[in-house]
Amino acid sequence: MNDRQISKRIAELELAIASGITVNATGCRIVVESAPFDGTLHCRIGEILEQQGDFETAQFALESALLLIPLSAASEVSLARCYIERDHGELAISILENVSRREGVGCDSLLKAAELFDRLDENRLAWSTARRAVQESPEDAKAWFHLSFYMGRLAIPFPHVEAAARRAIDLAPDNTEYRISLAAALSQFDRYSDAMHLVRHLIDGDLRDICCASCLRNLRSVFEMAEYWDGVVVCSDELARRNIETNANTKWSVQD
Repeated sequence: MNDRQISKRIAELELAIASGITVNATGCRIVVESAPFDGTLHCRIGEILEQQGDFETAQFALESALLLIPLSAASEVSLARCYIERDHGELAISILENVSRREGVGCDSLLKAAELFDRLDENRLAWSTARRAVQESPEDAKAWFHLSFYMGRLAIPFPHVEAAARRAIDLAPDNTEYRISLAAALSQFDRYSDAMHLVRHLIDGDLRDICCASCLRNLRSVFEMAEYWDGVVVCSDELARRNIETNANTKWSVQD
């Protein structure tokens, strides 16, 4: 396979990913084996396959790349995820620790590394990696939200958790997930007024904009604990609508 054919194949793989089409693992292996010394090519294919969820072939491509070139932090995170999905947790931790210590790693890669640490129940490493993400990007709301989450995991005194969560909300005031999460935490400390101040206005909007069903259930719980029954009813109605829609879609899928 010549360079032109390889480039064409990569373009086809990227188009397939963008279109939600499952790529062919055998074809990817052929591309990798056709250019045995092209580490950049192997790396890109590995990243594509990791996004697609073909972790075995992605691991093969990324490990091949690792033998040829230094991997970027993003690629190392992709390889770590492959290891986790294939029950090689210790290998994943080793790679993620390297990512968390590297200089010049972007906020996005650090937060993905923190998420993977969390999956491995490495709470302190998740927290320290999120803290580094905040240091790298102090105006990034997601970094502050992750930091607050991992602080909670470590049972750090709640005022510190709350401060980080409020910083995330200050930076992204329209993010309903951040508001609901903090409101739910405040409710656990019987701070219903503070919780309601964060989320009461949400029922005046379209609850269909709250994509996460668990967030909507948490919001209903906040309203229940605060005895705000109008909010409970509106959330319950939206959850019921989603259940009906899901059941209808399932029925049609079975019939198809």
